Amino acid sequence: MEFKEIIQFVEENKKEYFQDIISQNEAAIKKLDEEK
Repeated sequence: MEFKEIIQFVEENKKEYFQDIISQNEAAIKKLDEEK
């Protein structure tokens, strides 16, 4: 792998990882709202 390709790969993985965390947080917040 070229160095640039590695950087791009890491960047894309970070985006997916953060999207995952954000959607988990949103689901948790919805659940808390429903329990009120």
